[in-house]
Amino acid sequence: MPRTTKVLVIFGWPILPVDRLDPRSSLLVCKHALLVWETGAYDKLLISGGRFMISLIQTRPWSEIAADWLARHGIPRDCLILETKSFDTYGNLRYSLEALRDAGIHSFELSICTYWVHGIRIRHTAKAAHGLTVQIQPVWMPLTWRERLTQWLFVIYHYIDRDGRLYAKRRRIRERKRLGLPSPPPNEA
Repeated sequence: MPRTTKVLVIFGWPILPVDRLDPRSSLLVCKHALLVWETGAYDKLLISGGRFMISLIQTRPWSEIAADWLARHGIPRDCLILETKSFDTYGNLRYSLEALRDAGIHSFELSICTYWVHGIRIRHTAKAAHGLTVQIQPVWMPLTWRERLTQWLFVIYHYIDRDGRLYAKRRRIRERKRLGLPSPPPNEA
């Protein structure tokens, strides 16, 4: 029977110009992941997040920026797995599973460091789209009332669009925009 690998996961959060972790979100998640990692309960730390902001703000994948910070703070590089393609929660889950397979990890338990309301969305989407049960390592983040409302609307949306299929068209348009490509004709979107 293959050994189960315990994997701590963090998903991308906002970046400040240029390629800096936002202290209100990204840096909080990285600091929390570092504290959880130091318990010794995990074998690997998977960092998920591509280049999801415009190049004036972000020139590298979020996962590389976060990995640099985590490595500078004591996590060995050989314990880090980077996923560099995603730019939303649906992609974080999908590409993280691919990254685990690519790393030869097929039996795993996932524990995700994130803001608690984002954790609700992640748990639901992981179960609905991938049949996975994930644990959440909640991070306390100060949110404005508008950010709270937005997060709850995202939770509702994820309950409606269980596997991200409804969002697929928007995701393609967003990716083309991020890459500086023209919008596709309506029949291709």
